[in-house]
Amino acid sequence: MENLILFKIAQFIILLTFVVFVSDLRKKRRMTPLINGKLTLAMKLCYPILFCIYGFVIVTLELLLFLDFVALAVTSLGTLLVVKAKIDLGRYHTWAGYHFKTTKLVTEGVYAFLRHPIYTGVYVFILGGLSTGILHAPWFLTNIGPAALVYMVALVYTMALLPIVASQETKLLAQEFGDEFLRYQEQIHAFLPLRKFEG
Repeated sequence: MENLILFKIAQFIILLTFVVFVSDLRKKRRMTPLINGKLTLAMKLCYPILFCIYGFVIVTLELLLFLDFVALAVTSLGTLLVVKAKIDLGRYHTWAGYHFKTTKLVTEGVYAFLRHPIYTGVYVFILGGLSTGILHAPWFLTNIGPAALVYMVALVYTMALLPIVASQETKLLAQEFGDEFLRYQEQIHAFLPLRKFEG
């Protein structure tokens, strides 16, 4: 029982850290939309739905399986990617769906290995959270009720929109930084750490 409580506390700390670091609700000057505002608003509405349902699954956990610890490691990795990327970006971080016009191309830290580490971190976190949901929420697989339907729509929408936003971001960075960005793009994969940045 004590292990279950500690596990739930750890998952909530990871979830809270992820939410705080992935969000940027401030309206910054020089921030421009990457996509239609209604699409971004829909994504902002999907985030709380996903977090609330994931939180509900954590609260209602009754037993721990070995795969729960794997899921915890995966959500932790996703969170670490998001935290590190936001720290590396500093004041240039914005909510997904927006672009902050900068005078500097960030290629240090985690950006030396991934062009879109925040989006990668979101995907990794979702993978871990989905694993927990599948293992412990029978309604997720058996009942196609309102909660499961809302969850699936929010999940699919978020996962489908992030690559679109990343693509738009890539186009704007190519326009802003020209050859410097194109060289960086050739060396660094968007979502997988397959190519090492060589300066």
